[in-house]
Amino acid sequence: MTVLVGSAGLDLDQLRDYLNEASRIIAVDGGLHHLEALGIKPHLILGDLDSYRGSPPEGVRVFPRVKDFSDMEAALKLVADEKTYIFGATGGRLDHFLSVLKLVEARENIEIINKNNRLFYRKGSFTLPKQEGYFSLFTEDGAEVTIRGASYNLERKKVHAQSSLLLSNSWQGDVSIEVSKGWVLVVLSQD
Repeated sequence: MTVLVGSAGLDLDQLRDYLNEASRIIAVDGGLHHLEALGIKPHLILGDLDSYRGSPPEGVRVFPRVKDFSDMEAALKLVADEKTYIFGATGGRLDHFLSVLKLVEARENIEIINKNNRLFYRKGSFTLPKQEGYFSLFTEDGAEVTIRGASYNLERKKVHAQSSLLLSNSWQGDVSIEVSKGWVLVVLSQD
């Protein structure tokens, strides 16, 4: 599995747990600061270094500041279909976070993680094992969704992207979800 570390705020203890299992660690721009704080040397460092303070270490793949892609987009191109966890994407600029959401749209191998939330895309049928907190689903327009085992169940309901119908549901047991058209963004929240 690969861990991408961005520059936005994150929980270092939570990050450490994932880094211990990672086969590849990529520091994206100022995400290098988080890894330095943990004493961890990444396998790859890339970015234009506009979020990094200090002199970059040797081996950094530096991009020009004026370019037509973000540092995170460059990192995501490297992971292809690998299981990937992204940290440091949600605690900073909202425009950068929304960009990351679009870059990983419908890529089921990628999860975005922060202290209280996990975000990932799914399609077809899948199960969310029972846990504390809430789950929300955000659909592409016109997706048909079935939810079983939750506080609020649905049966083949067509849901529009502009609806809040799938916000803040909770578990009664393991939750089975079926998306018969399109995909959903799953948000697991524990705050």
